[in-house]
Amino acid sequence: MPLSALPGRLAYVVGDSHPWSSGSYAARVHRVACALARAGIEVIVFGRPGLPWDMAPTSDDIEPELRIDGVRHVFLPGSAPPGASRRDRLRHAETALAEAFGIFRPALVLAASDWENAEPALNAARRWGCGFWCEQFGFWERVPGAEHPGFAGTEEAARIRANALRVAQAAQGVLVQSAAMRDELAAAGLPPSRLHMAADGFPAIPPTPPRAERLRQRRALGLGARFVIGHAGALCPEDGADGLLALLDRLVRAGIDAALLLPAPPAMSAPQTALAARIRAEAGRRGLAKRLVFAARPPGDRAAGWMRMADALVLPRRAVPATALAAAPEPWLAAACGVPMVSSDIPPLNRIAGVTGARLCPADDPEALVAALTEIAETPQPEPVFDPDPALRWTARIAPAAAILRAACGAGTARRAADRVPPAPGGFDLRQLPQVALRGVLTPATLAVLGPGRGLPAEARAAGERPIRLTRANILGTLATAAPGLFVIDWAGLQDEPGEWDGLWGSDHMRLNRQVMDACRIALDRGWRVQVIGPVDRARAPLFRTVAGVVEEVAPQEAAR
Repeated sequence: MPLSALPGRLAYVVGDSHPWSSGSYAARVHRVACALARAGIEVIVFGRPGLPWDMAPTSDDIEPELRIDGVRHVFLPGSAPPGASRRDRLRHAETALAEAFGIFRPALVLAASDWENAEPALNAARRWGCGFWCEQFGFWERVPGAEHPGFAGTEEAARIRANALRVAQAAQGVLVQSAAMRDELAAAGLPPSRLHMAADGFPAIPPTPPRAERLRQRRALGLGARFVIGHAGALCPEDGADGLLALLDRLVRAGIDAALLLPAPPAMSAPQTALAARIRAEAGRRGLAKRLVFAARPPGDRAAGWMRMADALVLPRRAVPATALAAAPEPWLAAACGVPMVSSDIPPLNRIAGVTGARLCPADDPEALVAALTEIAETPQPEPVFDPDPALRWTARIAPAAAILRAACGAGTARRAADRVPPAPGGFDLRQLPQVALRGVLTPATLAVLGPGRGLPAEARAAGERPIRLTRANILGTLATAAPGLFVIDWAGLQDEPGEWDGLWGSDHMRLNRQVMDACRIALDRGWRVQVIGPVDRARAPLFRTVAGVVEEVAPQEAAR
């Protein structure tokens, strides 16, 4: 019988996220995660299995767990083998997520698009036994090839759309961020009652600092020009980043003292790093190297400080399938920052320009973009005063969806209870262990050891206590039936003699970690004292956090004092 879900805990499975990306997708999912957390939901963001290791497989500098603006992010290593088929990749991701759900025990799973990210989460949620929702941005925003205009008419595009609709039909509810996406899903047959708007809105950010402070920050980055243009999008062709240096060149030749501020590419994004290198090389050839600055853009709403260093922001997004239907949070943040923005006149950007105040230019029209920026540069800009309609703030626009998801988290727990899963916090069901029937046969013991046990307390040995050596076969039964005493996990010793416990608390061994988590729960329920002989290296043992709050971590010489 599986463990119960934790009420109020939501697993948010995303295909891309900070800090590995700075694009609209990552910005959107981060804002959603933060909003749901502020609404009282315990959110854990799970990157698609393999992210970010499949972006830079040789990197050793990856933390499996991060907290970004207070939201917990968990990254699951172990991509499918190179050359694996799409079906094998999806099954691999499903297995990794199912194991993670068994450890983290969400009451509800919410998966962001695209369908290849959402389908494994759907199947894993079914295996775990909780409810499933999906969040549909567009159909092709993360699909290779969708940056080309003709992609929408291909068989591949039609197949992807059909798969996305199939996953959405299987979900209990669907979050959408634009009326266009809602109408698209409704026209495809999804009941309107299952479609819930979570449209972008104005974020709550600190007031704009004085201009002198913004200028000081600019000079610290080497931005000495009078007019600084910031790129609000991602460092990718579909957001027009590859044409910005030519734009800068035309402005400088027109006599405008301009500079270009671009987001530094995430460390492990090979495509963005390659594009940044090409832009730098082009700047050198054009004599613009001193007018080009790459600076890291903080995640989420903290990007406001980065945007405020610019005198104008641009989002010259191209009209390609990758940008169709999926909205962008950048114009809302730019408006909240009080920085003039120029964006492409394409859906859905043109649908929000009336409230964000963005100036629109035809897509792929450099002449119009130069004219708009020239006008901004030559027109004195007043100090920004931001006082939007409260109904257009992000907190107000996400609130209805957050309330529904909060209720759904409770419904997910009730569903597992209806399936005869013990309610939280009931702990491990001892009756499933056959050793319980032999309770009187086993020899009572007060010392049970997982690992070599070289750091065992001298007091225990002097008293003649014979340790019970715990194996994966006997650990649960021993802790459930033996006389409660001291349960010692010799993590330090396992580093030299791991045996069958190799990989304990590492991210690659979910079943092993779950077994030890169950063992600790059994021991504590029965009154054992649990010690871990460390120190435990959190970088090598990131899942130690699953038990760290209920065990004593001690040095070998301190054990059982």
